[in-house]
Amino acid sequence: MLTLNRTPRLPLIAVAAAAVVVLLLLTLTGCSSSTDKYAGSYVGSSGATTLLLSSDSTAAYTQGHPGTQRSDDTATTTWELKDGVITVKENDVLDYDIVAKVDPNSTSLLFQGPDSSSWTDEIFTKTATS
Repeated sequence: MLTLNRTPRLPLIAVAAAAVVVLLLLTLTGCSSSTDKYAGSYVGSSGATTLLLSSDSTAAYTQGHPGTQRSDDTATTTWELKDGVITVKENDVLDYDIVAKVDPNSTSLLFQGPDSSSWTDEIFTKTATS
């Protein structure tokens, strides 16, 4: 008489389920990007500027004009983190990109503009996380 050896399916199902859980966890971990660490509200060292970097890669830059009748200049734009450098893109207030090298151990960013711009290097210090 011929007998067939059947392997139980339960171990195979358990392995497949474990693989699905691992893939799900890896996917969820991938949702948190390194840009999240730098998202937040920043105040410029000039005392007249603020920068909001949102985790969805949008940014808002405000330049105040203390001591004048002039209202604040505010613009929305985008930002990106690439190769250890944050770039805030050209906008209605700044007609050029500003960049800052990131230091994972600091809550401040030194933003610099192109040499041909009127930008004065400025330190922005994080005041809140968004």
